[in-house]
Amino acid sequence: MPALRSRLFSLSLVPFVAAVLVLLPAIDVRAATPITFGFSGGNGLALGSPCIDGMAAVSAPIHIMWKGSSGQLKASVDMTTSLGGSWQYCSDLKHLRVGDTIKAVVQGATRTLTMLNVSIASDRTTEFHGRGPANQTSEVWYDAGVHADYQRSATVNTDSSGHWAVDIPDGLMGGLYAEVDWQTTKGDYFTARMLTPYVKVTLGAADVAAGDSAGATIAVKLRDGADSTIRGRATLTFDEWGSAEGQFVDEVGNPIAARVGDRVVSPLAPNLDWHIPNVTGAANVANDHVKGVCFATEISPLWAEVSVYRSGARRGFAIANTATDGSFVADFGGRPGPFYDPANIKHGDNVSIDCYYNTGDVVSTAFQVP
Repeated sequence: MPALRSRLFSLSLVPFVAAVLVLLPAIDVRAATPITFGFSGGNGLALGSPCIDGMAAVSAPIHIMWKGSSGQLKASVDMTTSLGGSWQYCSDLKHLRVGDTIKAVVQGATRTLTMLNVSIASDRTTEFHGRGPANQTSEVWYDAGVHADYQRSATVNTDSSGHWAVDIPDGLMGGLYAEVDWQTTKGDYFTARMLTPYVKVTLGAADVAAGDSAGATIAVKLRDGADSTIRGRATLTFDEWGSAEGQFVDEVGNPIAARVGDRVVSPLAPNLDWHIPNVTGAANVANDHVKGVCFATEISPLWAEVSVYRSGARRGFAIANTATDGSFVADFGGRPGPFYDPANIKHGDNVSIDCYYNTGDVVSTAFQVP
């Protein structure tokens, strides 16, 4: 009968325990809740992000003061934490930078955090590297391919100065999303994100898109293919996901359209120096085929992504592998499937062709179906 004896004994103590509790002062258990910054699962504080967040006492008033590394005020806000203790503030104009400080005050407790240089970068061939909290282990997760629906991972270790690097035996290319997460001994979370470096140019247009480390600012130059003089430059600042868009402009700010044979150069990656190949295409309304050629220069075509637009809306898209000479055929007459949406091509439709090259760089063109 030991279980019954124990129950009877504890019941006999009820009046005594109740009396003691009456004498004790009320304790607010929320006051002991630690203040932490960032969330787990790839949602830590990230360079380039307009948002800051963290955890504190549940349903409690909290004051947040966010300052830049030189002391300038970025935000001073009052809010109430959620039922789970979380809080978040997002700015329309400000972004998190190295050395920023975040001060949280809740229920008389104060904690200030200085944003670490937590980063990830890549040579887009075989390596990831970056910074994190010193002497820690984590995992870098990266897309298995530009259009892959799964990721791979590799273990990374920081040294005493916070540096880390890891080789990827299977190799890398541009345009892959990657991130690495860190948790400090105080329970704070940091996340570094990027798109492995790539550049996308559009023939006959000044538009340029690129990928790199979140929060970075990098220039992409458009040089004349013959004499290498600079025709245009795009200075790009990458968002919290490592993406950026802009335009090539000349010295006085006029847009400069990319041409076949122009040279694209950028410190984004060691091998980002190539001449723009030509891209051609034609559509057949009778059989719903789009045929084209992704020509090669220093970079070799892998596949073409073809999209059909009508009245401003995308009506279909297909991914077609290129032959050894760069030619491809995209058949829009089939049934819907992964990475494929059929289209009944009509006269007047607009067709865009994105040629993906072995570096991950992209050259695009567009035409109207006659």
